[in-house]
Amino acid sequence: MDEQIGRVFDTLRKQGLYDRSWIVVTNDHGEHFGEHELEGHGFSLYESVVRGVLIIKPPVDVSLELDPNTRAQSVDIMPTLLQGLGINLPSTMEGEPLNRITHPAMVELYRSAGNVRWKGERFRRELRALYDGDYKLLLSSKDEDPDAGLFDLRNDPDETNDLHAELPDVVNAMVTRFETWSASRTPLNEERAPDLDPETRRQMEAFGYLAATREACLFYTSTAANKPPLSHTGVTANTKKTNITQQVSARRHE
Repeated sequence: MDEQIGRVFDTLRKQGLYDRSWIVVTNDHGEHFGEHELEGHGFSLYESVVRGVLIIKPPVDVSLELDPNTRAQSVDIMPTLLQGLGINLPSTMEGEPLNRITHPAMVELYRSAGNVRWKGERFRRELRALYDGDYKLLLSSKDEDPDAGLFDLRNDPDETNDLHAELPDVVNAMVTRFETWSASRTPLNEERAPDLDPETRRQMEAFGYLAATREACLFYTSTAANKPPLSHTGVTANTKKTNITQQVSARRHE
């Protein structure tokens, strides 16, 4: 990938466009290639899937003053670009410029009937990952979930050593900070979206995109009146990994 990106940069330089161009390179997700007995994506929040690429190259006359050690999220890319362009950020924008992040770094995965159908009961759950320095806390709505736990990404980048039983104070502090931030957020807008045409609905249901129930969606709604439903009780001390009984099939791509 580095070589191909380099080809784009070289072409822009030859055309005299590089110095005055904004260049953003990113991706939406990674892939599992057998880690944690998983293949593909959309089943977990391990780093193999959620850690992506982000390159932001501003024009030579724009200084973003970004810290490369900042944990970036896709929701913060547009605010960063708007700030660099001198455009005021809309008050409703959830992300923040990467040089002044105040919100917690987190990732969420909704329940999918397709995941359960294709991969098994292991995936009948919702997940949330929280980050604090080198620590990553994987929370699950499912009791005794083998994919939940607290991991030290610096010393355990493969996320194989669950530390939640050894470091309960770290777990509680991370959950508390998230709940405090989450309670201050605007409640989820429950206004009904326009109905989809039957063919679009059929296609989206086939991929599992419409399988989440209202309860599953509200699982992630955090307001002052409704405390964030995920807590450290979803973390399990059971580190045994469940065998996958059904591999990724062609049906997933129909």
